[in-house]
Amino acid sequence: MGVAKQRSAQRDTDGMKKRAIARFWDQQQGTPLPPVTTSTRREVDPSVIIPQDILDPSGKVLVKAGKLNPLDIMPFGMKLVVIDPAQRWQVELAKQEVDNRGQLAVTTMATHIASSSEDGSPAGWDLFNQVQDTIEAPLYLLPADLAARFQILRAPSIVTAEGKHFVVSEVARDSLEERADAQ
Repeated sequence: MGVAKQRSAQRDTDGMKKRAIARFWDQQQGTPLPPVTTSTRREVDPSVIIPQDILDPSGKVLVKAGKLNPLDIMPFGMKLVVIDPAQRWQVELAKQEVDNRGQLAVTTMATHIASSSEDGSPAGWDLFNQVQDTIEAPLYLLPADLAARFQILRAPSIVTAEGKHFVVSEVARDSLEERADAQ
């Protein structure tokens, strides 16, 4: 018991905590995406094929087999903004989208967050907190399955819904700068 207490007292728990927090972003994959070079807009059909009726425990049909568009069941009343948080102009785009949200809820997602940077710019928790402070909203990490489902191929991308389709708008830096110059 005495040896255990001695080892426990010698343990640098504060240092262990700091190292664990610093390693956190090394373990988070995110979904790194290439940058947008040309602004584009495309529609994504979210329909899925249900191969057979889905039944409840009593045998009642909950969902019939066939093609199902989730937008027929529930509207998509939000805007999904996907950015590379290391790119200041993309953070500013997210800020604009949050500020000009109108009736839509805005969710901002980071493609990845590096645990360190070679040029001394913010990384890890510093970058994460800096982006949240700038956009004045929560920041989430983009999971690969969500990127695949919405066909998000490059950053920054903005996902909304129109009618029975999702709309993915990829925003190039030059088009954002032109928009700013016009205002």
